[in-house]
Amino acid sequence: MKHLYVFLFFILISSITKINLLFAMNVIPADDPNIQYYGRWDCSDPKAPTHSWGGVYILAEFEGTSIGIKVNDNASYFNVFIDDSLISVFHGNKDTLTSYTLATGLANGNHKILLTKRYETPNGKYSFDGFVLDDGKKLLHLPQKPKRKIEFIGNSYTSAEGNEWSEESKAPNDSYSNMYKGFGAVVARHYNAQYHLTSRSGIGLVQDWEGISKFNMPDHFDRTLFCCPEPKWDFSKWIPDLVVICLGLNDYNGWGGYDHPLKAEIAVLFKQRYRKFIETIMKVYPGSKILLVAANNVEWIKQQTSEVATEENEKGNKNVYYTYFPAYEDHFVNEDHPDVVGDKMIAERLIEKIDTMNVW
Repeated sequence: MKHLYVFLFFILISSITKINLLFAMNVIPADDPNIQYYGRWDCSDPKAPTHSWGGVYILAEFEGTSIGIKVNDNASYFNVFIDDSLISVFHGNKDTLTSYTLATGLANGNHKILLTKRYETPNGKYSFDGFVLDDGKKLLHLPQKPKRKIEFIGNSYTSAEGNEWSEESKAPNDSYSNMYKGFGAVVARHYNAQYHLTSRSGIGLVQDWEGISKFNMPDHFDRTLFCCPEPKWDFSKWIPDLVVICLGLNDYNGWGGYDHPLKAEIAVLFKQRYRKFIETIMKVYPGSKILLVAANNVEWIKQQTSEVATEENEKGNKNVYYTYFPAYEDHFVNEDHPDVVGDKMIAERLIEKIDTMNVW
């Protein structure tokens, strides 16, 4: 009987310890004003904002020796930067709201955390529900967000699909895609600009890579979450100085352009849709510069895209510009996608053009 009492005593002590540890955690809700959100987030529930587009990111500064997060997300991969150093790639493994530890054993002081979503989750939405800090610690006030803003609209190139994979074969999973090292984020950091990566692998201007017309970017551009037609994105709350559009490769593939010449009426349709999309962008982002980008030296895409820019200029839309980047053959991985070095070379090409556009 004595041994039973001792056993029960240890169970009681263990339970109390676990309860104390639970209460020792300081949960910072997702609507804390010291958390900065970037990209398209649905904040209908401010305690659990959700995301679906790739490349969204979160910035905060905190006190203490450790930090964790609460998320309902078993799909996304996030880069975890502490004090500007990448310490890990986080991937949740529970399909319910769960707390995860991101870093422990930090020097007892003030630290910065940056979480950047590495890829898309286009078929679902996932929530961020707050940070978990040491007992008694808090988030700190951040400086204002950068004034400059750039939005990148595109397909798998803009989404940096498989850019950290090293083979020409298909990457095993989404963990090898890192939009933080994609050309969009690299360009934005060069200009110290906020960025939105409004991109979806396989999508086109008119149709997707398989020729399916319902999967086109203009029809999804007004979505807060790619996966859902509602709620609509409020364009008025984030107006970029510059919009970079890189579309056409999937349209070209869907029409069979890699196998045979395309009919003249297809070029007419492509340019009509492009001009209509530019009209939409100019309406929701009055005054923004728009850079049309043709990828991989595909002559058909270069010709149609450059003609659209020229026609817009002739109509008096002087804020529309054009450039292209070549196919960096030595830097293709993951079934003909740029690797990290290729993304950097594309970024340098775009920066060279943007520097001539008097954006800022």
